[in-house]
Amino acid sequence: METMTKPSNIKRQHSVAFKLKVALEAIKEADTVSQIASRYSVHPTQIKTWKQKVLDEGIALFEKHQGRELKQKDDLIEQLYTKIGQREIELDWLKKIWSLSTDQKRQLIVRGNLNLTVIRQCELLHLPRSTAYYQPTDWITPWHIDAMHKMDTIYTKYPTFGSRRMKDQLKRWYGQTISRKLVSKLMQVMGVEAIYQRPNTSTPHLQHRIFPYLIKHITAKSPNHIWGTDITYIKINGTWAYLVALLDWYSRYVVSWTLSDSMASDFCVENLQTGLKIA
Repeated sequence: METMTKPSNIKRQHSVAFKLKVALEAIKEADTVSQIASRYSVHPTQIKTWKQKVLDEGIALFEKHQGRELKQKDDLIEQLYTKIGQREIELDWLKKIWSLSTDQKRQLIVRGNLNLTVIRQCELLHLPRSTAYYQPTDWITPWHIDAMHKMDTIYTKYPTFGSRRMKDQLKRWYGQTISRKLVSKLMQVMGVEAIYQRPNTSTPHLQHRIFPYLIKHITAKSPNHIWGTDITYIKINGTWAYLVALLDWYSRYVVSWTLSDSMASDFCVENLQTGLKIA
C-alpha cells in the first residue's frame, strides 16, 4: 500500500540573484513565462511580479542617475559663472595699475576685500607679499638733522675722522652723547666717509679703459685756456644740495656754477653750456 506524501506548505526562499536572473529572462521574452516557470520551478505569477519589479525599479534607478547628472551639470555651470565673475572683477581691478609706481600700487591694495584676498592682489600687482604690509617710516627727526649739522662741521675740519672719532668729537665739542652705530648711519645718509689710504687705490680695473692726461705738459697761459670742474655738496635750509663749478685755471675765476638737489648729470651739462656761452 502506497503512502501519499502531503505537499509541503513551507514557502521557498529565493536569493536576489536568482530572482534577478529569472526576471531578466522574462524581460528578454525569448521564452514564454510558462516555459521559464517550468524550467526554474517557479509559479508564473511570481515571475511576472519579479519582472514588473525589475522594470519599475530600473526606471527609478535611471531617473535617479539622470537627476544626479543634472545636478552635477548645474553645479559645474554655477562654478564656471562664479569663476567668470571673479575674472571680470580681477580684470577691472587690473586696469587701474598700468604705469603705476610701487607706492601707487601698494595704495591700491584693499584689505578685507571678500572677492580678492591680499595675497591674490599682490600676485596680480606683481608685488612681494611683504610690500603690502610695509609701512614706510621717516626716522630722520630734527634732532638727527641737528646732529648731522654738527657732524658736518667736524668733518669739514677733520675729514679723516671715522664714526668712532666722530662720536668722541661730538661729545668733546658739543657735549652730545650719541652711539657709534647711529653716527655711522648718519654718515651714510650724509654720504661722507673718512679719508684714508686704501690698499691698491692706484691699481686700475682690468676692464676699465685708461684715458691719457692730455694737458700733462701744458701750462695755462691765458684766461679760458684751461678749465677745471668739480662737484661738492653744501647745506641749505637743513638739507643738502649739490654744487658744480667751472674754474679757469689761469685766473682762478669761477666761470659758472649750478646747484641741484640730486646727483643727476643734467645740471653738470647745463653748467658747461652756461660757461661756454659766457666765454
